[in-house]
Parts: sequence; structure tokens; C-alpha cells
Amino acid sequence: MWQALFIDRDGTLGGSNEIEYPGVFEVYPRSTIALKRIKEKGIPILSFTNQPGISARPGLMEEFERELNGFGFDGVYICPHEEGEGCGCRKPEIGMLKQAAADRGLDLTKCAVIGDRWKDMLAGKKAGCKTVLVRTGAGESEWQKNRMNLEGTVDYVADDLQEATRWLLDSPQRVLEEILDGANAEARFVLGIDGLSRSGKSTMVSEIEEWLKGKGVTHQIVHIDDHIVEREARYDTGHEEWFEYYSLQWDRKRLREGFFMKLKEGCVDVRLPFYDGELDTVTERQVQLSDKGLIIVEGVFLQREEWREAFDGILFLDCPRERRLLRESEETQLKLEKFRNRYWKAEEYYLDTVQPMKRADWVIPT
Repeated sequence: MWQALFIDRDGTLGGSNEIEYPGVFEVYPRSTIALKRIKEKGIPILSFTNQPGISARPGLMEEFERELNGFGFDGVYICPHEEGEGCGCRKPEIGMLKQAAADRGLDLTKCAVIGDRWKDMLAGKKAGCKTVLVRTGAGESEWQKNRMNLEGTVDYVADDLQEATRWLLDSPQRVLEEILDGANAEARFVLGIDGLSRSGKSTMVSEIEEWLKGKGVTHQIVHIDDHIVEREARYDTGHEEWFEYYSLQWDRKRLREGFFMKLKEGCVDVRLPFYDGELDTVTERQVQLSDKGLIIVEGVFLQREEWREAFDGILFLDCPRERRLLRESEETQLKLEKFRNRYWKAEEYYLDTVQPMKRADWVIPT
């Protein structure tokens, strides 16, 4: 998790691309939401702002500090100097970042800078921070004007502070970095990637796998849909269609005893049923699991009671039904009756009874 987030004031937190004094300055509504989210995560919020000339006006520095503290900032770092005074704190210099690191014992490589100007980005990158440029304030014009120079210093371009916060807190890479930072290198971590149909699980797993390969992290992927039962066991069974999908699509007891509980116990040899869609048959195969690294299990309904305890962490992908339906083929989208009776009722049951978003360790909008 981030040790601190450094946030620029004018044009990033609120106001405009011009300096606005306390009493006139207004925070963007979405910035208020972002600050609340950061607070909920327990991450310190530190200001990081150039305010040239304010030292010449008695009491103005204190007004800025009171204002920013009132917005919820945990620390205020302001450069009061004019350009050309040769100070070491005016962005793009890194004096404010270094001072905050000294004050708070921060590792700046585990901090991020959010701002709307290239000076914010350059200072952050020079200090080893992650950098996010917002398009508010001067951000859009800065990006268009200095794009060639900024591409080497900007890790992400966001529409505003709320999107920047979401990227810093909710990206799958951040989740994985948090897991890897806290995991025992000699043990294994079992991560479930849960989400309803077409929420983007397979796509995210592919991206995660590429990221893990680049990092040289030992990992294995298990797709729960590879282990469903034959059609006759899940269609036309006499039960309601939603129940067939939720309760009969997998042999839940077999998977619990032969796979999930063995995961929890640290076993390395398991036998899994593999479904062949063309032949409509199930064949059991021996699978060797690593005793360390990351094991990712991807699938729907992973937090059901029979399986939930096997995981060290669960990441849930939150995607609206309308968006998920649009990801189906045009032909499939026409089968609305099947969706209503089979899939959507099962999903509603899962959301109502298990409440997967509340129980998940991380929730990522997709």
C-alpha cells in the first residue's frame, strides 16, 4: 500500500490553472469523493504546492495551511518562493518531497504524486514516486503541449483526481504489489478473482499473467469454468434454471474436497475434473501445484461458503449488468429470456446472500 499520496492544489484538487487564495478556492466535487476514499484506506494525504510570494504577506502561509488541513490533508508542504530565487523546494525541484520523507520516514518509491503540470510530474519522477497527471486545471493543455517530454515522466493520465485515486488504489497491479509485499516468499498465496459473467475476469487474468512474467514471479492460473460438469447434470434437471446454474454447474463437493481444501492445506498434488465442451465429457487429471508463489483461481461465485475459506485474498470485479450484456455476441444478446431465468436470477441470489463485494478484500470497477 502507498505510504503517502502527494496532491497538488491548484487545478488538481480544485480551483483553476491560476492561483486562488483561501476563501476563493473551491474543491472539485469529485475531489472530495477521492479524498474520502484515500482516508478510508488509511493513506496519508500530503499537499505539494508552489505558492510563489505568499511569504511576503503576513499570515497567508498559515491561511493556506488551515485551508488544506480543513480539506483533510495530513501534512502541508508549500513552496512560498518566486521562480528564480534558487530555492530547492519549488517544483520541479524535490525539496518538499524530501522534507516530507524526512519528517515522516517515507520511502518515496512507495509514494505517488498527483498534479496537473509537468513540474509536478518531473519532481515526482526525480524523487522516485509514481506520477499521475490529471486533465483538470492546466493538465489537458500541459499534456498536449509537453506530451513528448511527459511520456517518460508520467505513469498514468487521469481525467481528474477521483480517477487518479481509483487507478492508484484499485489497479490489479497495485493489488498484486500489495500481496507480494506482504507475502512470505517461501510460501504461496492463493488469490481468487471473482466476478459475474463477462465482468472481465479472463482479460484481467491475462494482463496479470503478463505482469507476473515480467516480474519473474512464480504463478499458476486455474479457471474454474474448466471444471464444470456434463450438460445432463446441469440442464433439464427439474430444478429452476437459476438453481441449475448456481448449484449444479460444478460438482461443488468434489471441488471442495479435491481442490479447495487441498489448496488451504498446502497440498501440491491434486486431481481435478476437466470438462471437454466438444465431447461433453469430464476427465480427471493430476495437477501439480507450486508450494510457493501465487496461485490465481478465476471464476464466478468463488465466495460461496464451500470455497471461500481456501483463499488468502479475493479480488472482485464490479461491472454493471448492462455493460456485461453488451460484451456478449449479438446473437447471444437476443436470448434475454435465458439471461433472466438462468443467469441473472443466479447472480442476484449470489449478490443478496453472499454479498461478495462486501466480503472481498479488493473491489475493482471494470
